[in-house]
Amino acid sequence: MPTIPADRSNPKSLQVSRENKLIVHTMSLEYYKKQMVDLRARLAKEKEAKKRDNERYADLVKSASTTDSKAYYRRQKIDHAASHDRAIESIKRQIESCKDSIARERKR
Repeated sequence: MPTIPADRSNPKSLQVSRENKLIVHTMSLEYYKKQMVDLRARLAKEKEAKKRDNERYADLVKSASTTDSKAYYRRQKIDHAASHDRAIESIKRQIESCKDSIARERKR
């Protein structure tokens, strides 16, 4: 049976050899470094989006004509800020996981 080449777009892809054994391709140190750069960029974008949303909702609260609309915009501001906070924490966890993976790869 001929060797089936691994999918180059998927670093976790498997390859079948002539003896029908599975060979797992581990992700390289370069992959993790690139992932770290991408995660840090996503973190910066999310923080910027949170800042923009907070400014936008603050302007909406200031320009609201009724107390009901002011209260609505305040609730929306809190909800959106919490959503951004959850996304930021998720990205931070992914960064920590990536750091752990880099440390594991360096020990090999």
